[in-house]
Amino acid sequence: MDRRLRKVVRADQSVLAAAVAALSRSELDVLRETLKEAARKDKPKSFDELTESDLEGILGLNLTNVQTEDKLLRPSVVLPPVEEFPACGPSEELKFTLRRLKRVWTRASDAGCRSFVDAIVCEALDVVNGWVDGDTGTGAATMAGKLRAYPQTLVEYRGVGRAVRGRVDYLIGHANSSVMIDPDMDGFMVVVASEVSWAPWNWIQAVGEGGAVLRKRRSELRRGPVFVVLTNAKMWQFFVIDEDGWVYSSGDPIYMDYSKDEDLELVLRWLRWFATAGADMSPGVALPDRFVHLRGSMSEQVRTCLSRDGSTPPPRTFDSAVSSVLSKDDDTEITVGNEESELSD
Repeated sequence: MDRRLRKVVRADQSVLAAAVAALSRSELDVLRETLKEAARKDKPKSFDELTESDLEGILGLNLTNVQTEDKLLRPSVVLPPVEEFPACGPSEELKFTLRRLKRVWTRASDAGCRSFVDAIVCEALDVVNGWVDGDTGTGAATMAGKLRAYPQTLVEYRGVGRAVRGRVDYLIGHANSSVMIDPDMDGFMVVVASEVSWAPWNWIQAVGEGGAVLRKRRSELRRGPVFVVLTNAKMWQFFVIDEDGWVYSSGDPIYMDYSKDEDLELVLRWLRWFATAGADMSPGVALPDRFVHLRGSMSEQVRTCLSRDGSTPPPRTFDSAVSSVLSKDDDTEITVGNEESELSD
C-alpha cells in the first residue's frame, strides 16, 4: 500500500475510533443492533425462506391472479385443446421404469422423489427433442439446438434490497453443454421444483425459483414467460410467470396414479407443453419435425391459455423478436451456474 494511502486509512480509522468512543452505552447498543440488522438484510434469503410478501417485494411478482380469500390457488392457466397441442401417451420404457421404481424405491426422501421425477422429465424432453422409442442421440452434434435438464443449479438474484439464493432442482434450457450453463439464459424458461412433502407453502418456493430466473432473463433483455412445475412425484402443479411478473396457476394439484396411463399422460402433456413453448420462444432451440406445425405459434397459444381474474388478458406476445425492449433492472446482479459451494447457514 502506498505510504500516503496508509496515512489516509490510519486517519480515517482514528476518526472512526474517536467517534465510537464518544458514544454513550445506549448509543453503542443502538449502533450494534443497526449493524446486525444491516448484516441480516445483506444475507441472501434461500428459496425455502421466502414468503408471499417476498415474492412481491423482492422479486416483483403479482400474485393477485392466483390467490383467493381462503388462500387457495385459483386456476388461471389451462392446457390448450388437444387439436392445438396433441396428447402423447407414455412410452413402454417409461411405464416399465416407473413400475420398477414403485416396486423397490421409496419416495420418503428428496433422492427417492427425484428418481421418479427424473424418469418423467426425461420422457417429456425426449419427445420435445424429437427422440422417441429406440432413438438415443447423445453426441454434441445431436444435442445442438436441444433442451437439457440441469439438476441442482445455483440461482442467485441480487437487486435493490434483499437478495435470494438457492439451488433449483431442475432448470431446463439449452443443451449447448453438459456442464456449463449458457450465461445469457435466453433458453432457460422451465423450472421444476421437487419436494418430499406437499405443504401449502411449497408453491411459494417454486414460484420464487421461477421468479429469480425471470429476473435473470429480464436483466439480459430477454422477453417471454417462465414456466414452473411443482411436484413430490405423486402430486403435480403447474405455474406460468409472464414477463410482467403476473403468476398463473393450474389450480388444484393433479394427483397421479402410476397404474393409470391417463394420469401419466396428463402430467406429460403439461411438461411437454411447457418445454415446447420454451423451446419455440428461445432463439437457441429448434423444434423437431413432429412439432413443425407449432413453430412460431407457441407464444400466442400460451397467451390464449392464461386468464386474469377469470377474464382473457389483453392481446400480447411473448416473442423475443418484439420491437419493444425491456430496460435492465437497476443495480441488478444475478448469478446462475453449477457452483459447488454450499449455501451459507
